[in-house]
Amino acid sequence: MFVNVTTGKADVTLAEPGAVTLFLKKNPGALKKLEIPQPLRVFPNGYALKRGEDEFKFMIDSALWNL
Repeated sequence: MFVNVTTGKADVTLAEPGAVTLFLKKNPGALKKLEIPQPLRVFPNGYALKRGEDEFKFMIDSALWNL
């Protein structure tokens, strides 16, 4: 994705900051960060649990809700 932007095959890419940081360590100044007032989109995450681990799921749900 990053190489497509740096070579002109793409105008923009969306990526998490950690991936961009790793790319920029080897390619300093290759990308420009766009400053925007709020996230364009927030993506949910999912976790796989074994069947029957309802109590564990409820504990995780509760902890995340409180965050």
